[in-house]
This record gives sequence, structure tokens and C-alpha cells, in this order.
Amino acid sequence: MHVDADFAGCTATRKSTSGGAIFWGDACLKTWSKTQPTIALSSGESELAAVVRGAAEALGMRAVCQDFGITVKLAIRSDATAAIAVSYTH
Repeated sequence: MHVDADFAGCTATRKSTSGGAIFWGDACLKTWSKTQPTIALSSGESELAAVVRGAAEALGMRAVCQDFGITVKLAIRSDATAAIAVSYTH
């Protein structure tokens, strides 16, 4: 899965938008975008919200795969070093 966000992209409300895409090999299974419910105070905060939303989307897709007897390993990719550092686990 790939996720990204635009910090304060809405000129009227200053809210950010999160978006992402879930891939299986080269095939795109799902895309999504959503305006974040709160106003982020930094680009790092906005990107972290995108990673969290992406994790929720990925867990939902994993549940669908499990319904079909397919076990998948999740990987979330982001270009935001701040969000990666905050959310990274071994």
C-alpha cells in the first residue's frame, strides 16, 4: 500500500487530504482519498494521519483476503520521514 497527504490542501478550511492505493503485484485493488477531520498543525502530522488511515484500509483488505483463504503480509509505504519514524515498528 502507498499513502500520501497534502498538508492544508483545502484553501477554505485548511484541512488536509489523505489518500492511498492498495496493490497486489502490479494490479491496483483499491484507491481512496478522504479529507482529514481535523486541521493538522504540520505536514508530519498530516502524513501520519494518512499512514494511520492507510493502516485501517490495509487491515480491511487483509480481512477480505482472509475470507478467501489468502494470507497476506501488510506493508505501508510513505514518502514522509516524520510519519515513518513515528509509526515504525520492528
